[in-house]
Amino acid sequence: MKQYGLLLIAVVVLGACQVKQRQREDQTQSDPALATTELVDIAIVSPEVTTPDGRLLSATIRAMARKILINRKHYAVPKDAFVDRAAAASNATDAGTIARAAGSDAGLFISLEQWETSDLLPKGRIYAGGTARLVESGGTRVLWERSFKDWTRVASGDVTTSNRPEVMKNMLREVVQEVLSNLPPKPRR
Repeated sequence: MKQYGLLLIAVVVLGACQVKQRQREDQTQSDPALATTELVDIAIVSPEVTTPDGRLLSATIRAMARKILINRKHYAVPKDAFVDRAAAASNATDAGTIARAAGSDAGLFISLEQWETSDLLPKGRIYAGGTARLVESGGTRVLWERSFKDWTRVASGDVTTSNRPEVMKNMLREVVQEVLSNLPPKPRR
């Protein structure tokens, strides 16, 4: 009987020590107007990144989103510098008015709110979360939105202090690619 008591205590202690698995969250919403809205040109608004690596990550997000919108979704995408100048000249601050200022049909805004890299060197793993929104030009109507949290990315090889920045960029590219994967492509005519 004493052995069963010790075994039960050991099982309870081991169970309490186990780390709770993170639950990946992923939610996509589309406005019915997306199916009937003619979108040809999408302006990529400067991303919002709330991490210390914000500038580096923001540039990577924008570059990857541009590549996806042009090559896979077949949209026309104005250059980032043009979009930024149009936003500054018109004092536009939200995706819809920035898109209108740039002469685009919609604005894509990506916010990266979670970029946890504490497990990158020891385990080759990061966690990402945020939101991507496609907003109609000149308005506030969100045509498409995808929210995500605790998306896990694991490096394909060993991560060292010297290759850490490039591994992070590659992982972020994968995240952006997946985030935009269910954005509908431009309708073909």
